[in-house]
Amino acid sequence: MADATIITKYNGTTTEEPADADVVQGELAVNTADGRLWVGHSSGLFEIAPKVLPSVNTLTFNGTASAATYSVVHSHFTSNSSSQALFARFQDADTNQVGSITHNQYATAYNTSSDYRLKEDVQNIDNATSRLLDLKPCNFQWKGSDDRQDGFIAHELAEVIPVAVVGEKDAVDAEGNPHYQGIDQAKIVPLLVATIQELEARIKALES
Repeated sequence: MADATIITKYNGTTTEEPADADVVQGELAVNTADGRLWVGHSSGLFEIAPKVLPSVNTLTFNGTASAATYSVVHSHFTSNSSSQALFARFQDADTNQVGSITHNQYATAYNTSSDYRLKEDVQNIDNATSRLLDLKPCNFQWKGSDDRQDGFIAHELAEVIPVAVVGEKDAVDAEGNPHYQGIDQAKIVPLLVATIQELEARIKALES
């Protein structure tokens, strides 16, 4: 591997691609003017994502102009392997794992903690069928788009399965900008399974 130089500080322009002969191929530069990280490439000087927002401890990955490229790429550690590669780990303030994103070379899994050792007072789901009938699935069009899809309205879903919804209805920030609600459709699955089990029990009772 050829030698590389790391420039820890660089006071340059803040434009998209600062043209400076001092930062060449194989060199890294941190711009002291705005804290952005740049790398010298054979085709010029390019910004490295993500951007760090120190006030909120946030990493921002900017998308590219091409639909054929990606803001973030995770590659499996070895080819043709069924071994689990851990792409991301989510943990609480005590460093306990509460979720992960894994890949086994063939498929990606988005995992949330479900170990029995984390749970207590486990109960059966009652009245699943009646609760399911209270859901209001709908077909809708996204504003500003021609795309239509099936789904739910967040605040309506929250009335039946609160844990499936994140955020509050009509919430805004200090400047009045909307904080949109989101849903985790996977949280609906237990109710679907319990409903099928209830219906199956009724069918067997009628057939007996």
